[in-house]
Amino acid sequence: MTGKVIDSGATGFLVLIIPIALVAVVVATAWPVLLGLLLIIIVWQVVQQWQWQRFVGKVNPAFNQLIRENNGCVTPVDLAMKANIEGKKASKFLDYKATEFSAKRRELENQGSVYYFLTASAVENFFEEPDSLEALEAQEEPNQSIAMASTSNGTEVSTVPSEAENETENSAVATATMQSVTAEDDLSLIQAELAKRLGVHSSTLGRRKSDPDFAEWSQKRDPENIRWQYSDETKLFYPLDQ
Repeated sequence: MTGKVIDSGATGFLVLIIPIALVAVVVATAWPVLLGLLLIIIVWQVVQQWQWQRFVGKVNPAFNQLIRENNGCVTPVDLAMKANIEGKKASKFLDYKATEFSAKRRELENQGSVYYFLTASAVENFFEEPDSLEALEAQEEPNQSIAMASTSNGTEVSTVPSEAENETENSAVATATMQSVTAEDDLSLIQAELAKRLGVHSSTLGRRKSDPDFAEWSQKRDPENIRWQYSDETKLFYPLDQ
């Protein structure tokens, strides 16, 4: 019985020692190869880091110019066009800079990413615009509820107008609509014209036109404090205050 226990222990010891011995033999025999692979990996990493730093130094002037022109707002498309680089490299560069400067990144639906870098000239926008977006989202549901309640109450207390009154109202509405459309056509602007009026870059206007707070944002920059809206159908901008 004791002999069986000893044999079992010896077998287990051999199972452990044999793989260790094999690994030691391989390392002792192939250590020059392993050392060479390690050196190659280190050299590769150093070369990659050097190439990246060289790339950053090349793109930095274009990046700094865009930051000044757009008040800290940059997209990968802007940087790719300005620095004449690929879109993937532009995105990688902006991710690197966003980490370095703790920049804010916003994903726009069907439009890509926008990076906001905090600069002295853009401090007001960076602190005010997110608050206005949150306020709009917070007020959206209560406003919808109030509107539905008002519509319901108005329906209950309203009386059925006569056919003559309906015709008169429809005629007045049609006339007002035609006048409104004519006025909007006269005051409509293309993107380049509105960008010049607001004193911003055309690409900046193109990124902001679909934002929920675009009307308030455009009003702050309009010389006559006019709020503007964008129409996807006509691809034109129309004043909301007219």
